[in-house]
Amino acid sequence: MGGNKLQKIIVDISSHGFGHLAQTALVINNLIASYEGLSITIRSEHQPEIVQSFFNFPVHSVRLPAEPSLEMHGPTRVDKEKSLIVINEFHKNWGNNISSRAKELREHKPDLVISNIPYASIEAAKKLMMPVVAMCSYNWFETQQFLKFGSDLHLNRIKEAYNSASIFLQPTPHMPMPYLSNKKAIGPIARRGINHQAQIRRQFKIAPGQKLILVTLGGVAGAREILLPERSDFFWIVENNIKANNHNVIKANEIQLPFIDILASCDIVLTKEGYGTLVETACNGVKLLMLTRSDWLETPYFVDWAESNASCQILPIDHSLLMLEEGLDLLIKKAPAPAVNPKGILEAVNEIAIILGK
Repeated sequence: MGGNKLQKIIVDISSHGFGHLAQTALVINNLIASYEGLSITIRSEHQPEIVQSFFNFPVHSVRLPAEPSLEMHGPTRVDKEKSLIVINEFHKNWGNNISSRAKELREHKPDLVISNIPYASIEAAKKLMMPVVAMCSYNWFETQQFLKFGSDLHLNRIKEAYNSASIFLQPTPHMPMPYLSNKKAIGPIARRGINHQAQIRRQFKIAPGQKLILVTLGGVAGAREILLPERSDFFWIVENNIKANNHNVIKANEIQLPFIDILASCDIVLTKEGYGTLVETACNGVKLLMLTRSDWLETPYFVDWAESNASCQILPIDHSLLMLEEGLDLLIKKAPAPAVNPKGILEAVNEIAIILGK
């Protein structure tokens, strides 16, 4: 596929939060910076302006046909009943859904499809014998299997779609995926920010003894209210859609810095378990207090990796205010961990370049 011909890449991204988009954008930004002659089309259910905000170059963004992932009650609770209805409806029309996607792909005529991690896109590409790079730390087969969604027929369709990709890249930390014959583990994928803590302290008159604590619950929509300890030595920065009634609190958008720079400027990040914020916190050398769900398949893998690679404390999602305060006090006493190298970005770029014949 090498040579001087413009090579077209279709990039399909699940819209369950912003993690899939953020992870993919880092790889595509570096791919474009490393190789000439590439045309990129991003397909997702996110709004074009949101998609563009993750990329370093003007992107052509189009709507991806809807594919069921998980319906949610806010950022931490799955709407199991609604999810099951949507998944069953999609599989009831499986043949038509794949055929319509194959028709769209045929019109685009891509040299490569990259999927993070829509399975119907991979199945449609297989129908047209197009090469596919799948990439994610988990996938919808094992998520739906874990939650007991769908029949064996439905689950096998998804599993076989993932197995048909040319390669399935697994950014660390990732699920084991023993059922995939095409998997390849790569390093972490995360943004690195610039530490502007001194500037933030001056701007908001934050005392030297106050710890800057960022509170973020990821990109899944829904109600977000959290009780935070009212302490004079804590200064809270909360993402824009979180409600917190403390005295020492500001919204992240008041700082007018890129979110990753805000994260890199804080002493502690308080978040739920999830790939994006977990790995970004570790790759910026910031301390982590992670809230975990006992009923989430990735939790043990995230906890193991966090405890080995970050200065962290782990609490259950249904913690008490006292538990949160004690966890923060323990974390403050811990030494910071060295920043983790997000080496998975270039590893993914290299694998994609091989398939493109670069």
